[in-house]
Amino acid sequence: MSLIEHKITTMSCAEAKFREAFERLKTGKTEIVPVGSKVSQNVVAKEAGVLPSALRSSRFPDLCREIAGWIEEHKDDPAQKSGRQKILAERNARRADRERLQEMKIQRDLALSKLLSAEMHILELTMEVRRLRALTPDPVAPLRPADRGKASGKKPREV
Repeated sequence: MSLIEHKITTMSCAEAKFREAFERLKTGKTEIVPVGSKVSQNVVAKEAGVLPSALRSSRFPDLCREIAGWIEEHKDDPAQKSGRQKILAERNARRADRERLQEMKIQRDLALSKLLSAEMHILELTMEVRRLRALTPDPVAPLRPADRGKASGKKPREV
């Protein structure tokens, strides 16, 4: 007799009911509890049609370990989250979006402030250049004698 055949023959009627209920819960084809119920040890017992206290780890250690392992594997599945957990996750996502939007508004305002400050500085410098140009009476004479003739359009004198 193989190990699997031995397990099947030694499985009690109650354990078989619990295993069938567990399989129905995993596939989402429940008969007693609402479809989409979160899998837990108590819900498996309710789906089997018995009190939740009937499925104890002292009586059915292998089955309880399988249920706990399946729950651990599928803890991130959206179907395994309770309604409250889903609402909290949505609330946290909206809060994160609002915070991100607020940070972006602050960055926008800071960039706009820097832009306006730079434009004001450019305007001040432009006005200063115009003022200084108005104060200079003549164009600046070249420092090198050879360049004097070029600036006025006359040919330089030959010596």
